Parts: sequence; C-alpha cells; structure tokens
Amino acid sequence: MEPPRWHKQVTAAVRKIGRDLSAQERKDLCQEAYLALLKLDAKIEEVLDQDGVEAAERYVYTVAKNAALQSVRSERSRKQVSLSDPAVFAEAENQSNHKPALDTSELQSALSILMYNEKYIMQKLYGLGCEQLTESQLGEQLSRSRDSIHRQKVSILTKMRKHLSK
Repeated sequence: MEPPRWHKQVTAAVRKIGRDLSAQERKDLCQEAYLALLKLDAKIEEVLDQDGVEAAERYVYTVAKNAALQSVRSERSRKQVSLSDPAVFAEAENQSNHKPALDTSELQSALSILMYNEKYIMQKLYGLGCEQLTESQLGEQLSRSRDSIHRQKVSILTKMRKHLSK
C-alpha cells in the first residue's frame, strides 16, 4: 500500500510542530492536516496546474503546518480536568479566596497618571465602567492593528506598575 498523496509534506510539517508529542498525538495531527488538505483539494490542484509540483508541495506543507499548529494550540487551550480529582476542587477553592491584586484607590491612582488615550484603551480592554473589548475589536474601532493595541497596552501596564511600585 502506498502512502497517501502529500505524505512527505504532511509528515515533515507534523514532525516540526509535534517534536515534543507522543506518536499517537503526531498521528492525530497528521489526520487534522489531511482533513485541512481535503477541504482545499481544488486549490491545491489549481496551484499544481499553474505553478508546478514544487509550488504545490510548498503550499501543502504550509497548509499542513498551519493545521497542525492550530490543532496543538486549541488542544492546549482546552485543559481537561477530572471532576473526581480532589485537587481540582482545592484549586477552585484557593482561587475563590484570592484578594484582588489592587484595591480601587490603587487602581484609580494608577489610572490618574495616564494620558486620555491610554486611559481609554485600558478602560475598553478591561471593561472599566464600559463594555469590555478584545484587542482586535479595539483596534478596529481605532483603525489600528491588534499588535499596535497590544504593544500600547503592555507599555501602559509597565507605566502603571512603575507608578504603583513607588
């Protein structure tokens, strides 16, 4: 039995992404990659016809790598816990007993040193007295990229931390 079409590109992409994974997890990533390729079969054929085998191989590798990355990321974000594990309940109990990192007066003090646009960004990103927005949503609202908003948020948080540490 011969390996599936694009086997070389899929296994290379999965090997790169799944270095630290078990053999079974790598097989699962290959399946995810093949599913992504199946959905793009017409596009792959178009690239193959127009640009040749090498371009199609690069395209397939990129699609497989992205599918594997997406699968790994979504798996990491889906932390599985057993409800029969007493540690889960202990962790939940500990989290509910935590005090807020800042009290209201400290937060007001830190916000008071910010310029209007910085204060606006923090209020929107953290839902302070208004609807909370994601970095992408705020970027769209302000006609800026998500990365630009993120960099400014990090800069503002650094500024606030310096003020609070005095």
